[in-house]
Amino acid sequence: MRRKVFLSAVGTGNYLNCNYYYQEQKVDDVQYIQSAIYKIFCKDFKKTDKVIFAFTDSAKTKHEDSLKTEFNNICHTNFSSISIPNGESEDELWNIFKLFNECIEYQDEVILDVTHSFRSLPIVFIMLLQYLKTTKEISISGLYYGAFEKLGKLVDVQNMHIENRNAPIFDLTPFISLHDWSQAVNNFSKFGKVDLLQKLSKQKINPILKDSQGSNQVAKSIDSIIKQLKTFSDYVITCRGKEIYDMNLKTDIYNVICNLQQNMLPQLEPVLDNLKTNFKDSHDKEVLNGLFAVKWCIQHNLIQQGYTLLQETIISIVEQNIQLPHESVKTQQNTRNKRKFVSSFLNCYETPENEWQYELKKFEQTALKYRCPQYKQLAEIYRSLSEKRNDINHAGFVDNSSTFDKLENKLKEFYQQTSDILNLPNDLPSNQK
Repeated sequence: MRRKVFLSAVGTGNYLNCNYYYQEQKVDDVQYIQSAIYKIFCKDFKKTDKVIFAFTDSAKTKHEDSLKTEFNNICHTNFSSISIPNGESEDELWNIFKLFNECIEYQDEVILDVTHSFRSLPIVFIMLLQYLKTTKEISISGLYYGAFEKLGKLVDVQNMHIENRNAPIFDLTPFISLHDWSQAVNNFSKFGKVDLLQKLSKQKINPILKDSQGSNQVAKSIDSIIKQLKTFSDYVITCRGKEIYDMNLKTDIYNVICNLQQNMLPQLEPVLDNLKTNFKDSHDKEVLNGLFAVKWCIQHNLIQQGYTLLQETIISIVEQNIQLPHESVKTQQNTRNKRKFVSSFLNCYETPENEWQYELKKFEQTALKYRCPQYKQLAEIYRSLSEKRNDINHAGFVDNSSTFDKLENKLKEFYQQTSDILNLPNDLPSNQK
C-alpha cells in the first residue's frame, strides 16, 4: 500500500480568512489554504500517511502556531514541520532539494500545494517530484493552487464580509503529466521507443472511448495510429523483416494521420507532424518497407538493427526478381533455399565460376542469367554490410573493428547507395546525413 503525503510550503504573507472551493466542494472560513486542500483532497488519509509543511525561519515564527491550531481544529490531524532556508542562492536551493528528498519514501503518493512561499520554491518542489518519480517511483496525485488573489487587493478583501470571500482552488495536476509527455516524445524521437507514448495516450483516450462506447472517431484514429506505431517499432527493434514487409504502413499510419480531422491531445501534435513527414514514403505490404525501416533505424540510433534489416532487405529485393527452376510450389523450405541462393549469389558475385559451390553450383545457369550492373552494385554493398554486421555481432572482437561513428556513418552511406540503385528517395533529415 502506497503511503500518501501532503506537501506544502508556508510563506510570510498576511493570510486572511476566506472560503476556498473546488467544484461543488467548499471549506468555509479558513485562514490557511493547507486546511482547505486537506479537507477536500486528503479525505482518505490514514494514520500511516503524512502531512509535511515547510517553513522558513520567518514563516515559522509568523504562522506555525496558528496554522497548527487551525489544522488540528478543522482537519483533526497533525502535521510535521521541516525548516528550510529561503532559497536565495543555488546552495540553499540544493539544500531544500535534499531536505524534501529525505522526507519522501519509495513509491509515495504525493499531493503538492504550490500556493505560498517564494515563487522559486514551487518550481523546485515540482522539479524534485519529477526527479523522484524516476528515482523513488513516486506518483503525483494532485497539484493545487489556492487563488486568493481572485478576490482582489488585500485591502479590499479586508472590507469584504466572509460570505463573499470565495476563492477557487485550481487543479494543476494535468500539467504534471507534461513532463512525462516530454520524456515520451524524447524517447520516441531519439530512440523510436513507443511504450511511454502509448501508455500516456491510453490514459487519455480510453475514458473517451469508454464514454462514447467506441464511437469517437478521433479517439479511435489516434488509438489505431499509436498501436500500429508500437507494432512497427517492436518489429524494427527485434528485426522482424517478414512482418515489416507485411504491414500496411501507408494506409494504417500515414493516411490515418492525414485524415485526422482534429487532435484531442495537443501533447501528440509534434509526434503526429513528425510521423506525417516520415511515413510519407512508406508502403503497403511491400519489401520496400524494409528500406523504410532502415531509414527509421538511422533516425533513431538503432545501428545494429539497421545493418541487419538492410542486408536482409537487399536479399528480399533480389529474391523477388529471381526465378529458380522448379519454383512453382512456395514452401518454407523453398523460400529458405532461395534466400540461401541469393545470399551466395551476392556474396560471391566476383568469385570465378569454377570456384562456385553449393547453391551457386546447383543453380549455376540462373546465377549467370541474372548477372547485371544493378545486382553487381547491390552485391558490393551486400559484402560490405556482411563485414560490418559481423563486426557488430562479434562485439568488435574482429580484425580492424570499426568505431561507433564509422558504423553509424557507413550505415547511412549504404542506405543511400541502395536507394540510389533502386531509384528510390534516399533523403535523410539534415541532422542524420
